[in-house]
Order: sequence, then structure tokens, then C-alpha cells
Amino acid sequence: MRQSRLVIAVFLFLAAGTSVEAQEFDDDIERIERAFVDADDLVIVNRIEDLPSDVIDLFERLASWESMANWGERWSSGDVLFEGIKDRQHVYSAISDTVAAVLFQRGGFSGARLYLLVAERGTPGICQYSMGREVPDVMAWVREAMGSPSFFWNGSLVACNYQAGQ
Repeated sequence: MRQSRLVIAVFLFLAAGTSVEAQEFDDDIERIERAFVDADDLVIVNRIEDLPSDVIDLFERLASWESMANWGERWSSGDVLFEGIKDRQHVYSAISDTVAAVLFQRGGFSGARLYLLVAERGTPGICQYSMGREVPDVMAWVREAMGSPSFFWNGSLVACNYQAGQ
């Protein structure tokens, strides 16, 4: 009986900690998405080398810049890696004083997939979205879709895969 009470107490303690952590993640996701949707001064950046250093640092863990080619440069869109050929391609980025987003493709078994990374500059936490295969022409379409009650892209509901900051 005593052991079962201890097990229940430990479970409740862990569950409470998990729900608090999950709520913090939900709050972070909402904050990041709202900042991106509300940003009215986004500037499109087409080349990796033109991105500010803080944006490069912010997304380094998920973007893997060294393995990313600029749009129009040779890259591998499949799952076979070739020496000297990058396996990701920067499509474009959108930055403002407060928020940054990076849209890139990554090669894989069934072809290239599109990913969107969004974060507030100077704060921890990144939203990562798997966007399917269709490359949007302008970031405004993504922002408009993200601002709607349900974020659909390429016919699928898209949700933030939250990456906590370090």
C-alpha cells in the first residue's frame, strides 16, 4: 500500500511538471507564431551569406548551413550523398528587427522536402514546420496561412515542432 502511494505521488509530480513544461512550450509557440504573423517589416534575403550573423547563429542547430546550397546552386535532392554536394538548399529567408524565418529544402529518399524555421531574434526557441514539397513564391502566403485558425499548407495541417533554445 505504501509503495503504491509512493508510485502515485511520483507519477503526479512528474505529470504536473510535464504539463507545466508543455504549457510553456505552447506559450512559446504562440508567441513565435504571433510575432511572425504580426511582423510588418519583413525583408526577403535570398542568399545565406547575406543573412545577419545572429540569424545564422540562431538557426545553426537546425539549418546546418555548411551543408546548405543557395537557391540555384547544385545540390542533392535525393537521399544519396555525394562528396562536395550539399544536401540542403536555401530557398529564401525573411527577417525583421524582431523575427526571422528560413525556408529551405532537404533531400531525402522520396525527394526534397520543404522546411520552415521561425524564431524571435534574441529569444530561445524555434518553431520548425514540415511544409511538404511545394515551394511558395512569397513568404506572405505562409504568414497568411499561419495567421488563420488552422494552418494548412499543401492540403495538410501544419503544426510547430517546437525546438527549445539552449
